[in-house]
Amino acid sequence: MKKIVAVTAGLALLAFAGVASAAEINADFSPTDAIMKKEQALKEQAAKKEADLKAKQTEAAEKAKKQEADLKAKKTELTDKAKKKETELKDAKKKQDEKSAESKKKRQEQIDAAKKKKQERIDALKKKKEQTVKDVKDAKEQTRKDINELKEVK
Repeated sequence: MKKIVAVTAGLALLAFAGVASAAEINADFSPTDAIMKKEQALKEQAAKKEADLKAKQTEAAEKAKKQEADLKAKKTELTDKAKKKETELKDAKKKQDEKSAESKKKRQEQIDAAKKKKQERIDALKKKKEQTVKDVKDAKEQTRKDINELKEVK
């Protein structure tokens, strides 16, 4: 709008200058013809500038629409990436929790197996001790019998 006002002011100034120059006396010069030609040239320039301005405005509007569409696409892409990353993190956490639970279960099984093995060794040692005590008693008993037999034989 400012450009149109500037162009119009320029046209008015040129027209005024044309009128002033037409006041000069020149035999070969037709002031009306010159003013008309200048006015026509200025009108053509103004029309050209206005067309250029409209083209630039249209171009700027299209560029703005394209940028808006690009931003919307980028936002959608980022949102999708964020959702995907969130899903991946949840899956990784779930996997880690499962692995941790499995590891804990395996460790507990190892502890239980070690306790069972220890208890079996303790039971085996008790049984061996009882057997040894029994064998010692049997050996003492046998020794007494042998001593008694020897005494009787003498």
